[in-house]
Amino acid sequence: MLAVLVLVLGRFGRRLNPRPLMLVSSIVLTALAISLVGQGIRALQEGGYLALTSLSLPSLPALGLYATRQGLLAQLVVLGLVLVPVILEKRTSTSSARAA
Repeated sequence: MLAVLVLVLGRFGRRLNPRPLMLVSSIVLTALAISLVGQGIRALQEGGYLALTSLSLPSLPALGLYATRQGLLAQLVVLGLVLVPVILEKRTSTSSARAA
């Protein structure tokens, strides 16, 4: 069954544009990374290995979003690690387009 799936996707893959699929998978992986960081920080806080500073914000445990300063800062760092290269690439591409 896996071999059939590979053959079918191989034939259709030549005709399809991979950009939308890669964009969606990048968004899903980024959301997963942010969720896992939030859950990891929360586990360290519950274990007493990391300080816990509560904020007066709602928590969404199913998404890995907890209202703690440490968790949200770690998640912002992960988001920054994803967004900064995208922003820099867009700036580089627009400046090179202007120069041409």
